[in-house]
Amino acid sequence: MKRPVHFRRDIAFPYVIINTVFFAVLLGIMIYSAVFSVKDNHYPIPSSLEIIRHGKDISSGLSHGFSELIRGRVQSARAFNEHGPRIFCFFLFQMLMRVIFSLLYLRYNRSVTFICIDVGVSIALFIFAFLPFIERLAVTIIYQLRL
Repeated sequence: MKRPVHFRRDIAFPYVIINTVFFAVLLGIMIYSAVFSVKDNHYPIPSSLEIIRHGKDISSGLSHGFSELIRGRVQSARAFNEHGPRIFCFFLFQMLMRVIFSLLYLRYNRSVTFICIDVGVSIALFIFAFLPFIERLAVTIIYQLRL
């Protein structure tokens, strides 16, 4: 059953609040990627793993890659980090999903069905996007347990 959306009343629902915060964080990542460019190379947030290990890691080059992707330079982004385009697409899809699922949730009487679909799709996309990172983490944990 459809019902009209009342913005002030409906925005107070926890699901909508969580989606709004998540959308804002993702938007911040996109803005960060748009503001800072590879050409200028003045990224204010350094790679902590590169500082600690004094070398490249699986996440090295993501900021540079995102900056290239926001400008439509896919090949250049892959050169910085081969996993960058997949993760960038995950963030982009999540931004769209936050809006779409919030509207569906509000439009169709706050149906829990939409939350379940959202969670399922988000988990599947997360695993697909971050699988190389999950694998690396698993290998590191197993290695550490053997010591």
